[in-house]
Amino acid sequence: MGSLLLAGLGSLLGCDNPSKDVASMIAAPQGEGVTTLLRGIEYKVDGTKIDVGNHRLEIFPYVEQCTDTESERVCGVRFEVSMEGKKQPALTYGVVGNGKTQGAALQRAVQSWWAEFTVPLIVSLAGKNLDFSQSSIVVYPGTMAIRGTPPGGWLDGSQEMHGRIVPALNPVVRDKPPTKVISLLLVIRPEGIKDLGSRIDGTPSREVVEAVSALPWPKTDKEYVFYQTYFFRHKDES
Repeated sequence: MGSLLLAGLGSLLGCDNPSKDVASMIAAPQGEGVTTLLRGIEYKVDGTKIDVGNHRLEIFPYVEQCTDTESERVCGVRFEVSMEGKKQPALTYGVVGNGKTQGAALQRAVQSWWAEFTVPLIVSLAGKNLDFSQSSIVVYPGTMAIRGTPPGGWLDGSQEMHGRIVPALNPVVRDKPPTKVISLLLVIRPEGIKDLGSRIDGTPSREVVEAVSALPWPKTDKEYVFYQTYFFRHKDES
């Protein structure tokens, strides 16, 4: 299972038409966790369209590949986003979902996309401030995700965890607008870390991986995969 998921994450390539099945799941309630994180923020979801303040997003989901394992179905989904009618490559995000059926796997992918990526996107557009350091940059984290056995330690999705990771990434973001989207996708192994497609503004970035490579990542006897997305918005952006 682990190797299949890793292969899927590393090869989310293009396909022709958005998936109607996935599109129909975007507006469905996505769980108490997402609801809690977006509480107090004014936004509206209508099918594949999401309105936040004066911004209108439209989501285009593409099913890249679905594969059977011994016990379940695994599907990779790429979500593309347009803002005010213009595609935004920096907001493209790939997710792998698994479940007993293809529908369940696709639903899991949608849920992961909401929690990991769309929550911080909406919060950043709403202008809510979540500062983890005294700097000119405001940071909006998505929900941490781990595949494999959670290692414990400081890798727990808390503000303290973000307080370790964000300072390492600040030099990559540098000191000028516009908003930067950093997605960490790492395999943490006993002997070190391996990149599995970490990106900045949708583009693979070795610089991002090098920025966090010196952190004291909790280790286990087996490898695990760590996902975390951050939106870095400069406070002087309009």
